[in-house]
Amino acid sequence: MKQQSDALMVTSSVNYAFYRRRILALHNTGLPIKVIGFQSNLGYKPLDLPVEVISIGSINIGKYLERIWTYLSSVLKIRKVSKNSGLLYVFGFDMLLLTILSQFFIKRKPIIYEVHDIRDLLLSSGIKGRVFRFLEKISVNRCSLLVLTSDSYRRNYYEKILGVKNVPSFIMENKLIAEDIHYNNSPLVIKENFIKIGYFGALRCPASWNILRRLAREGNGKFKIFLRGIPIGLECFEEECRTIPNLEYGGPYRDPDELSEIYQQADLIWAAGFQQKKSFRWSRTCRFYNACCFKRPLVVQSDTDDGEVVNKLNIGQVIDLNNAGEALQKVNGITKTQIEQWYRNLQELPVTTYQYTDEHTRLNDICKGLLAAKG
Repeated sequence: MKQQSDALMVTSSVNYAFYRRRILALHNTGLPIKVIGFQSNLGYKPLDLPVEVISIGSINIGKYLERIWTYLSSVLKIRKVSKNSGLLYVFGFDMLLLTILSQFFIKRKPIIYEVHDIRDLLLSSGIKGRVFRFLEKISVNRCSLLVLTSDSYRRNYYEKILGVKNVPSFIMENKLIAEDIHYNNSPLVIKENFIKIGYFGALRCPASWNILRRLAREGNGKFKIFLRGIPIGLECFEEECRTIPNLEYGGPYRDPDELSEIYQQADLIWAAGFQQKKSFRWSRTCRFYNACCFKRPLVVQSDTDDGEVVNKLNIGQVIDLNNAGEALQKVNGITKTQIEQWYRNLQELPVTTYQYTDEHTRLNDICKGLLAAKG
């Protein structure tokens, strides 16, 4: 019998930069990998991977009910492809359910479940929330390992809410991979007459959008707002980017290729957001790690993991988006002297704050151990 020696990575979006990073990093440690997943309408250009990639269709991001039949039709495809793999590495709850369905009535394989975001539906008090939490609890207890971007997810959600106690976890923060960091070592030089705030990535926090456009409109030229990424559901986004002075949208960008360029065009990085999500307090944002890497001070949300660290390290301003008036006052009060001090503090951060060191090697060791056990 042929030994099942590779890991099949199952994803809802084969063109999502976050998943691509993990796949590439594990591939570079020598883990044999295949990828199966959907193409999604994220707005990102398709990305080449140096591994076999099997597409099982297209989906629209965020429209879960519309995906049901597409999802169900993929179960047999996942089952077929997974037969020759010894380990299943799954990104996200939806793909975990499909993967487990695909394994019914065949020999069980070890499953690694990676979670980088906890959706509001999973925290809902309604019947849907209770049903999905029940399904996730059963599914997680079928897994060999949980890979989580925040230890707060483990403590506050998987242990306290789901009651998952016996599944090992591995914390893999949203740090940058050394090979992906394209430094140009641009020093922070603040213009005498304005401060440039950069808001990058998935632009979908209405409270942030409201404050940023007010800063542009009402700041008497003190702030210039620079936006890059994919706008999602923001009111009057295109029109206001065209008409509001001091507000500029530069379109999508390639992550990680353009990170250094865009982050170092700003004086402050806007990393506050998602205050409307119930899990926002447990989140560790990519913006935090990117800003630390490229030495740009931050504006972050209070009562979050990011807010706690920014306060402790004194590398930016903490605000509360639930109080727009107070948040505006705090941002308006930021001075050039403060930004320069935050910048000096960022220079002193150890590289382990924002860049992976041996995490992928250790995760590879776990994967190979599971493969060997099944082999």
